[in-house]
Amino acid sequence: MEGLQHRRGSNRSGWTILRRLNEFHMNTPAISVVIPSYDGAERLPRTLASLVKSRVEGEFEVLVVDDGSSDRTSEAARAFADRLPISVLRHAQNRGRAAARNTGIRAARGGVVLILDDDMESSPGLIEHHLAAHRADPGVAAIGRIVQEGLDPKTPFHAFLMREEESRRRRLLAAPAPAFGEVWTGQFSVGREVAEAAGLFDEGIRAYGLEDIEFAYRLSRHGSRFVYLDDAVTRHAAFTDSLDRYCARHASVGAMAAYLARRHDTREMRRYLRIEREPRARASAFLRLMDASGALLRHPRAAAFLAGPLARPVLRAGVRALEAARLDRPLSFVYSFLRDIQYFNALGRALLAERGRRS
Repeated sequence: MEGLQHRRGSNRSGWTILRRLNEFHMNTPAISVVIPSYDGAERLPRTLASLVKSRVEGEFEVLVVDDGSSDRTSEAARAFADRLPISVLRHAQNRGRAAARNTGIRAARGGVVLILDDDMESSPGLIEHHLAAHRADPGVAAIGRIVQEGLDPKTPFHAFLMREEESRRRRLLAAPAPAFGEVWTGQFSVGREVAEAAGLFDEGIRAYGLEDIEFAYRLSRHGSRFVYLDDAVTRHAAFTDSLDRYCARHASVGAMAAYLARRHDTREMRRYLRIEREPRARASAFLRLMDASGALLRHPRAAAFLAGPLARPVLRAGVRALEAARLDRPLSFVYSFLRDIQYFNALGRALLAERGRRS
């Protein structure tokens, strides 16, 4: 592993590997839990404390990858060395979520890798549910249920996020198997050799968004089947708890979507990214409305105008009026529309920039 530096004085450079081994490491673990973390000293202890309560048939290991943090992330992880079979690996510089996950996967000794974000509180049976899925079918990749915490149903935007979460859960429960576009890797397991054969995460994706979808797409092309584990539950402190933050995150996703469209120039990817409209045999009124708004926002000038200073105050005034009246169905569309304005505006700008570079 070029560019590594061991804390005890190896001549490798670039990273620091800090390993704390105990009796749990004497045998090869069945599953490796990989937790990438950047400046996670405050978040990480809750995640690790929940893993202490795990009920697992067999042994497991925990690999925390400190992605060049400026705080005491590594120290926070090593504090659990007497309670967990934990190892800490450190990047000398921040390299992004994809690179941190790949470092953990490469270092993992278990045949199955369970990736968790550093702000996920696990249910006691989480690891066992993922391990059982891979025992039943070694070729699967599994996602579990992520419950958003800290949302107040009395707040209209929070109520919208809760409806979105429940809608996703119903969709996953009803589907024979999740599509690649449903795969979120905040709680995700895959066979280590399967992940390596697919090429691991794309380390060219440094900004927030779509590194999980891109990896899931390649896994699907390599023959992996996805499964949803409703009993594998993690609780996640909601980050996008304001409309502004929600829209900003989708602007980041839109900027990355252009990269995915270039890397995977296929109809299924273009439809997932909504560059092309996906035909629907049957659609609800809400979905027809969303399709119509998507058709409008695919025009870069329209998206740019609606994202700009003239349209923004008018749109936000409409949001405030609907929130005051607690009109949930119209609000669901308007929140989604504002999100999509930022997504398509960023996507359109990124696509235009790429065309400019090519010409």
